[in-house]
Amino acid sequence: MISCHLAILILILFSFASNAVADTSRVAAYVHMKHCWAEGDGKSERETAILATLDRMQSLGLNVIVPYVANTSGQSLFPSEVNHHHVYGDWDPVEIFVREARRRGIAVHLCIPVIVCGHHQPAGILTEHPEWALRKEKGEPLGAISPGSKAARQWILRYLEEIVERYQPDGLLLDYMRFPSQASKFEPQSAERFAVWQEKNQHLDAQQQLQKFREQLLTELMGKISTRLRTLRPDLHLAIYSWGHHVTANHRVAQPWPLWAKKGYIDEVNVCGYWYPESFPAAWGSTHLEAFKTMLSESRQHLQDANRDVDLTFALGVKTSHGQLNSVNEIKEYLNIAQDFAVDGTTFFTWAYLEPFLDQLEESGVLESYVTRRLGSDAEQETCDEAEPSQNSAAKTIRVTVDRGKDHGQSFGSLFEVKTKDGSMVLGAGFQNLYNTRYRADRHAIQFFFRPTDGQRSFVTETLPRPSDLCGSYLYGRDGVIYSAYGEVSSWNEKADSWQSTASVGGTDETMRVGDGMLRLGDSRVIYNDTEILGHPDEGRYELFFYANGYLFWYHVQRGDGGYRPYSSDDDGFSKLVACPWTPGAGPVDLAKAIVLTLPVVGETTFAWGQLGDQVVTGSNIGGFYRFENGSWRMLLEPRISESYQLYSTLQVHDRLLMGHYPSGRLLEYDGESIKELPNSPPVMEGVSTSAREAQTTVVYGGDVLVGVWPWGELWRFNPDQGNWSLMGRMFEHPTPSDKTVHPYEAESRQHSVKNLWGQRVTSLVPNGPDLFVATSAKSPMIWDPNRFPFLSPDKWKSYGSVYRITMPGHFSAPTTWTAGSTTFEFEIRGSCVIVRQDGKVLVAGEVAGPLGVRLKNSLELKKISWGDGIYGDFRGRSLEGKLEE
Repeated sequence: MISCHLAILILILFSFASNAVADTSRVAAYVHMKHCWAEGDGKSERETAILATLDRMQSLGLNVIVPYVANTSGQSLFPSEVNHHHVYGDWDPVEIFVREARRRGIAVHLCIPVIVCGHHQPAGILTEHPEWALRKEKGEPLGAISPGSKAARQWILRYLEEIVERYQPDGLLLDYMRFPSQASKFEPQSAERFAVWQEKNQHLDAQQQLQKFREQLLTELMGKISTRLRTLRPDLHLAIYSWGHHVTANHRVAQPWPLWAKKGYIDEVNVCGYWYPESFPAAWGSTHLEAFKTMLSESRQHLQDANRDVDLTFALGVKTSHGQLNSVNEIKEYLNIAQDFAVDGTTFFTWAYLEPFLDQLEESGVLESYVTRRLGSDAEQETCDEAEPSQNSAAKTIRVTVDRGKDHGQSFGSLFEVKTKDGSMVLGAGFQNLYNTRYRADRHAIQFFFRPTDGQRSFVTETLPRPSDLCGSYLYGRDGVIYSAYGEVSSWNEKADSWQSTASVGGTDETMRVGDGMLRLGDSRVIYNDTEILGHPDEGRYELFFYANGYLFWYHVQRGDGGYRPYSSDDDGFSKLVACPWTPGAGPVDLAKAIVLTLPVVGETTFAWGQLGDQVVTGSNIGGFYRFENGSWRMLLEPRISESYQLYSTLQVHDRLLMGHYPSGRLLEYDGESIKELPNSPPVMEGVSTSAREAQTTVVYGGDVLVGVWPWGELWRFNPDQGNWSLMGRMFEHPTPSDKTVHPYEAESRQHSVKNLWGQRVTSLVPNGPDLFVATSAKSPMIWDPNRFPFLSPDKWKSYGSVYRITMPGHFSAPTTWTAGSTTFEFEIRGSCVIVRQDGKVLVAGEVAGPLGVRLKNSLELKKISWGDGIYGDFRGRSLEGKLEE
């Protein structure tokens, strides 16, 4: 290592547009993997050592690990297919670190040196491509990759892409994202480009020309890295390590990180904290700690000037080439200063050097105190400055410890529900069981709500940028990120206020967490953790996958020639319902174990799957309704070729499954045995036709049930306490409602074969943080043709495919960490301030605004809590224990 080395600590779990903050009190450690085991250990001993290291990190309270995946000699610490210079052959210690850290709820930010590749002499890839190397004064190659070489840039991008695709890390930290500290010259390609650049910038002197061009080359590379990696993983936390504020201008390393922050290329800058009594810049202060304060102050100012929400963190050098710390008190001094400057986190360099202090750290509570203070100052206090309870409303914490069991795709249900003693409010928490065409709600996202029993609520609606130019958007949420699935898969980037392209596997591209892994349901194929477990069939297509209760479900369809028709033989075409047992770790799906039901009509598929306890149900697109239970299929409703009867949504509310129906536009209720229609649920908006209505989307938001209805884009809200419906509004401002036609713009479309093409859908209702994301569409997402549909000129067509963010006080949601065994959720209510934690880590914090928040401040006396029961249905894990603390 030279000078200050790289480390990172911040895992951003969540950031919200309003009334919520990220948990920024992170404590991390940089890890040299080879220091975790003894020299000469075999693979088994090494893996055991890795597990022991992670166990100790977890017990100490570290929440991020930062393992290097390559060294400064250009060698890869995993079996890379891009960098063939391997340290450990085919053995992959990085995979073990990533997998086991996640099992312990520890985030993983992988660290890689970018430019350095041998230091003074070329190594690694530069032995194969010396033409990519920067040059010494006399022209010999240096052990540093030139950031201006086009071929070298492409190699760097492929290497980083491989790391992100292979491990799906929470973050990536770029070390040595700078020129070397020693004098260096460009390789021939960059030198030629520099000569042209000089001609265009003769107003600068020679030194300024060189400095600006070097900064430009690094900025170009940083921009390419950011764009390429965020395409692969939009929520990737991207950081760089820097010596500090002094290298941002007129410095040989040419690292203008404030510019990178301003451009949105990075999410974090990790600055050097390697200052000791015998080694510090005297110009920055009279002591090493004063110099450290200068570093933090100036770096913070740079980020404020950049006007971007970029984290400032520092690497605490327990032992470096500049010096070392000798006591826990010295560690505490650094942490106290970091607290004073509101630094977003601390990383120890390195874990191995910290180990002699571990017992003292645990005994003294230094880290626990630091984390507590940071939480109080960041994730709680700033959010809730005006939220303290009155004397009549003491702070309360509802603590629930659960064992969710093995994750086999089940619905986890409710954690608790309780009404206030004055009857004015209901509080509840749990996991939503919901499927809207075509996407399932995030099963691992926890929800906490406050519902006024009088049904009176306010909300605000914000228009967001459109994901594409299609006249339709369909959204889903995973791990705190909102995705749009049509046109191309893209994700909502809150910081950039824009949609960003991301990778896709085709089909409807649905993803779901199963345990600590990711299941991707694509175009006739299923992938689990980058391994295909089900491939394309020899005949027909696999469509519309669903995973629940330990079974993978799908439709196997071979339509043949012609439309819907009674099934006669497989040769003429078929639709089959398939249920195949599968659990994580079981390997590929074994089709020999598939339980198959051949459907009565060729061409049957579905718009919605549903889950109620041990049952899985699906309603076909022509009225068939099928149930899977106890290893067998049963048809409850026969399909109807000549009659419209379709289900578009399923939502569990208490012990029933509510299903959105076409053409009534109402909800149907399924109790596990029979289906009945709920009259006037929801009502028909005044002034429109009662025909051909469709309850396409449902959701529980803020403890209320919301329904989006075709064809007039209506959004309805049901209050369970009052038992009444209220119209929140239309998601379209045009045309004027009319009962003269069934659908909007039906008269204008009479010359076209499809008269209801410009009906108005509410396609998506996706809770995220305190908000509800809402999307719209025409009958199908398509490109608007101004010649065929001039009545939507000039901009009316843009209402189709719009995305809105609704915020209604009284709702909080956040992704949770999967744990093997028990985990504890805490719901703290302090006046109108709400904090939700999992195992002590803040998931979401915010303030309940408006009249509901006033009620919380004034009084919060609770009746007896119903544990494991509520609007989300019964809790369906192994165990649940609840406690109210006041």
